[in-house]
Amino acid sequence: GVTIGAMGWALIDGGWEWPKTWYPATLADFTTAPAVGNPPYLLFLFVPLAQLPPSVGSSILVGLTLLSIAITASLTGSNKWLILISYPSLYVIKMTQLDAFVLLGAAIGIWAIKNNKPYWQGLATLLLCLKPQAGLVLALFYLWHQRNWRAFVVSSVTIVLSLFLFGFWPIVWLQKLSSISTVATQWQGGFIQGSNSISLFPFGLL
Repeated sequence: GVTIGAMGWALIDGGWEWPKTWYPATLADFTTAPAVGNPPYLLFLFVPLAQLPPSVGSSILVGLTLLSIAITASLTGSNKWLILISYPSLYVIKMTQLDAFVLLGAAIGIWAIKNNKPYWQGLATLLLCLKPQAGLVLALFYLWHQRNWRAFVVSSVTIVLSLFLFGFWPIVWLQKLSSISTVATQWQGGFIQGSNSISLFPFGLL
C-alpha cells in the first residue's frame, strides 16, 4: 500500500530530479550535461524510462527507491519502516534521487563479503558509484576486502557494454567530475547551483 501510494503521489507530483535534470539529459547528451555527475552506465535504466512520460518515470523511480530500501533492510536486518520514515528517505523520494540505490550497494557489498559472493560485489560497485562522491571510497574498500577477480566481472561487463552503446565516456565524465563542486539543478531551461547536504547514504546506515 505504501509503495502504491508513493508511486501514485510521484505520478501526480512529477518529482524533481528526474523530470528537471535526468530526463532532459537522457534525451540530449547525458555525458556532457552540466547538471549530471553520474556515470553514463546509468543510461541502462534511464533510456527505457525516458521513453515514458516524465511523471511515469518519476513514479517508477520512486517504486525502485522503495524496493531498494526494502532489500537493504532485509540484507542488514534493519527496520525498513524506520528507514522509510527518516528525513533522508523522505527527501530522496520527494526529489526522485538515487541515494537508495547507493544505500543498496552498501548493503549488497557487505553481504557479498560475509557470504563470499564476489559476483554480487560487482553489482555493489556499480550501485555505489552511481554517486561516486558518496560511494566510491566504500566501493574500493569492499573490492580490496573481497580480493577476488570475480568481483570485477559484473562491473567490467556493464562498463564495456556502456562504452559500446553510449560512446567512450570515462574521460569526459572524469573531467566533468573534477570540475563539479556543487550540484547543478536544471530549472526553467537553465541551471541553478545548490548544495546537496542531505543523503540517504551514509545516513541510512545509522
